[in-house]
Amino acid sequence: METEPSTDNETQSSENQYGECTNELIAKSTNIEKEAPIETCSNSIGNECSINLVAADVVVMETETSTEFIDNQYDELIAISTNKDLESPIETHKNTFGNELSKFGSDPVIFSSIQTQSLSPEILDYLFKCGPMQPSSSEMPKNCFPKDSHGRSFHDNWFWKKLLTGELIRRKWMSYSKIQNRLYCLNCALFGINRKCHWVCDGFAEWKNGPIKITRHEITENHVFASIKASYKEASFPLLPSLKENEMKKIVQNKEVIRHLIDIVLYLGRHCLPFRGHREGWKDDVRGNFKDLAILLAKYSPPLSCHLTEVQIRGKHTQNFISWNRQNQLILAIATNIRNTIKNEILNAKFFSLSLDTTFDVSRKEQLSLVIRYINKSNGVVDERLIAVRETLMTTDQHLFTVLDDICKDMCLDWKTYLIGQSYDGAASMRGAYNDLQAIVKEHNSSATYVWCWAHKFNLVIVDAVSSCSQARDLFGTLETLYDYIGSSKKRVGLYSASQRKIYPRKPLRRLKRVDTTRWTSHSAALCTVFDTYDSIIDTLEDLQHDFDRISSVKASSLINYLLSERVNINLLGASEYVKLILEKIHTFRR
Repeated sequence: METEPSTDNETQSSENQYGECTNELIAKSTNIEKEAPIETCSNSIGNECSINLVAADVVVMETETSTEFIDNQYDELIAISTNKDLESPIETHKNTFGNELSKFGSDPVIFSSIQTQSLSPEILDYLFKCGPMQPSSSEMPKNCFPKDSHGRSFHDNWFWKKLLTGELIRRKWMSYSKIQNRLYCLNCALFGINRKCHWVCDGFAEWKNGPIKITRHEITENHVFASIKASYKEASFPLLPSLKENEMKKIVQNKEVIRHLIDIVLYLGRHCLPFRGHREGWKDDVRGNFKDLAILLAKYSPPLSCHLTEVQIRGKHTQNFISWNRQNQLILAIATNIRNTIKNEILNAKFFSLSLDTTFDVSRKEQLSLVIRYINKSNGVVDERLIAVRETLMTTDQHLFTVLDDICKDMCLDWKTYLIGQSYDGAASMRGAYNDLQAIVKEHNSSATYVWCWAHKFNLVIVDAVSSCSQARDLFGTLETLYDYIGSSKKRVGLYSASQRKIYPRKPLRRLKRVDTTRWTSHSAALCTVFDTYDSIIDTLEDLQHDFDRISSVKASSLINYLLSERVNINLLGASEYVKLILEKIHTFRR
């Protein structure tokens, strides 16, 4: 509390303070750190217990660019932890405020030129720190304040208020404009509810009743409320450095937490593991892969440990980075970044080809996958990238074309100009739909050469060739019978495994394979398994010949007689070699 009028030195120091504050604000306004809010990510992929990266329309972990993404784009994702506006408040208003500041300087007439209620808290703090303009008469031209048409003028002793005790205190709210010769209320302009009163917008210049009007304004509800807020603001300034320091520590801690969570997302994505569990309460023993990995890493990371402890104690009343919604947002952020990397590589390569296929998933929904093949100009290697997995209700040619076109639009791929090849599933059930699809694509782009899936074609050749040979049918039919006989009983599987441990002690255990026409390599796998464990199979069948079950004993005798016959040994060796040769040719054609 001041007890005497201000001196010239005080006024001069006040003006210096204005200049320092102005320079400080300009420096801040040109170097503001921008951080994106977590709400920039989409808010839902689904609320299933098992969430994987395919749900984001892309297998985000299939490409090696995910490692580069972590090294180069961490800070972009870590902005999630700050939860601030994308654009700084000072950045938003610096142009308008800067123009007015350069025009009027620290004169309070600036309040009549800008809307203070729209200013950012940083600018309001700047204006409040600058304080009121309270010049003395000695600082004015001719050592007196300007007079109005009636010869009346402002008096600098109005800056002071005399209490009942006779003590003088400075009216810190009163600010005099040298430009307009008017009084303004600093508190009402910065903190008042009604900022359109004449003490803010127009200024006060009724010098005849000056002391009375000033006293009346001091007791108005708007002024009292604004003065209380100004007192609180002034009292809080000494606390701001420590609060700012705590805020910066919290930001650093949040960034470290987000780094760990990004690593967890990448790990689960690479290994195709589900994120969530059936029960994820803190008292449950198993809380899902994502939460359990976070708890495991927290043992070695103090920031993550502090965050998990805070979440357990405060629950929904604190920022939670491990909730299912945050998991989805991290997945989408990573998926978007990798998808953009792939998109940029394709756009840089210009020309590309595509392959499209559909299949049922475990939930019996038809899923469509789209793979793009292009030459990576950075290393000259031909890359194949899965860019989308979409659910489709129909597999008609027109519907598949619509989905294909939508995916290309989302990736900004001009397939009508740069698509040079297309290939689809050669399965018999999809032949008609894909033939029509490739025709529709060629109507829009004649350069999109259709290439049949030769892998499907060769597989059909092998199946038909095997079916036309009686000896081959006999051999693979026996292998299928052998698989069903041993694999249908735990006892027989146990005998087969025990025999392998005895005969092949240093080799891993093998399992008999089914001869499946829908799996291209099933014939080769079935033959190789029988060939590699031939002695164990014979040993197992000899033991089963003495089984108490008559039917089982008869089947074992029949199989062992066939496998020990001279013709089956020749057929087995020959078929194994032929299938290996054909398989190598198929791989060569695919490459």
